[in-house]
Amino acid sequence: MQPAGRALSTSFRTPIRNPRSGSGWVLNQVQQDVFRCVHPRRCPHLWRLRAHRPALAIVDLVLKMVRLRDASDYAEVGAKLEPLLDLARETGAHILETHHLGKNDRGDGDAVLGSTALFGAVDTLIELRKRDQGRVAKSLQRYGTDLAETVASLDEETGIVSAAGDLRELQIQVAMDKVRDALAGGQLTQKEARDLVEGSTALTFSALNRLLESGEVSRTGTGRKGDPFLYALAQSPDLSPLSGDPDGWSVAG
Repeated sequence: MQPAGRALSTSFRTPIRNPRSGSGWVLNQVQQDVFRCVHPRRCPHLWRLRAHRPALAIVDLVLKMVRLRDASDYAEVGAKLEPLLDLARETGAHILETHHLGKNDRGDGDAVLGSTALFGAVDTLIELRKRDQGRVAKSLQRYGTDLAETVASLDEETGIVSAAGDLRELQIQVAMDKVRDALAGGQLTQKEARDLVEGSTALTFSALNRLLESGEVSRTGTGRKGDPFLYALAQSPDLSPLSGDPDGWSVAG
């Protein structure tokens, strides 16, 4: 973990407030001091990084500071972002830039609004989108392992954002609950379970397999034509009272 250090927040829109103190940023409680610059004229191109040497600098929004004629022009975007890259190398600061995603949910960094030079200029892209489960973050990284889609949870009292769990794992858990409810009405084939459980086919099959592995669900049939797999809730063991000779207990019928 990186040692605690100062954070420089450069905001070109309505300042984000800490819900606990009413000012400043909450950065997992690691920053010692926060320097805020809310106007481009007071903080052109984050040159204050040289003076304060923060561990983290936040630019919100990057295109409000880096003025462009055409955000889709690869050459222009690359040239305007180069000073920020040079500044990061010179000061050793991590520069976090906020930007918008396009309307289409595309992969490989193509979801970033504007030129691909915006993605090409950074080491890590973190996408934050709204899903049924809440805000979901994932990363595309030049180095290291990409972050899988992870549900982000906001503590309304402290303002701290933390990971609530892997999105797919949470989706499987929800599908498992739906499969249990569906099987409460009797045994089902895979197709019948898929039709009753809303969501993707892959999630339904994953939920069925998890329940099979845990012993909550039993399966009969060969899965071939004319003999499909049939799934049912597993029967609880017979716990009826014992009777007979104490030296040779038997289960009462």
